[in-house]
Amino acid sequence: MSAGRRAAPALRGVRTTLLLGEPGSCDRLLAGWLAQRPPGESWSVLDNRPLAYADPALPVPAAPATDPTSQVRLTRLPGGCLCCAGVNLRVTLTRLLRAERPQRLFILPPPEAELRSLLRQLGDNWLLPVLALRAVIGVLDPEHWVALAEPARQELLERLAGADLLVLASDPGAIAGIPAWVGWQAAHPGIRLLKLPPDPPPLQWLDEAPTPRPRTFRTE
Repeated sequence: MSAGRRAAPALRGVRTTLLLGEPGSCDRLLAGWLAQRPPGESWSVLDNRPLAYADPALPVPAAPATDPTSQVRLTRLPGGCLCCAGVNLRVTLTRLLRAERPQRLFILPPPEAELRSLLRQLGDNWLLPVLALRAVIGVLDPEHWVALAEPARQELLERLAGADLLVLASDPGAIAGIPAWVGWQAAHPGIRLLKLPPDPPPLQWLDEAPTPRPRTFRTE
């Protein structure tokens, strides 16, 4: 390194949000946050969902490497699920963080991703001090959920059980009184429920601690 160049400071504490659930509702939620990005902040989105779920309307450039001036970068990783393909996750995410040095990161795993496995992968020795997990946010569309057959209903609820905050993306009255939903709520009283408003959700949802317990990437 030349004497006139300084090494970049170590990257630490990148505000990170995991967004789980039905792809269309997740995209709606994410688009609302992207529209509120403070001027000058650099954000990154890592989308690991199958290409069939890709939303071309998301206000994110599809090829971040070709636009170094962009303040929001999108990286698509449509291969194996992040929670299973640990090496692929670590390589892709490490490259993304080193190249883009974002101040905020959104990770969109496939709908079938296992949260516990994903958190274990994110607990990699290099990633752990770099990422600051602010919230695991689940998104449930009640009208979509009631249309599912068993066991798909229960499987979806089980995948959302690790969320700190569950956003209801349509009329919650559609699931009121359904035994599977009532039982799930009773079994997970620490998960905060919020209905997605017509206006974009505030950025405070991402940074305020949604539950009294701290979140870390380390799991038992």
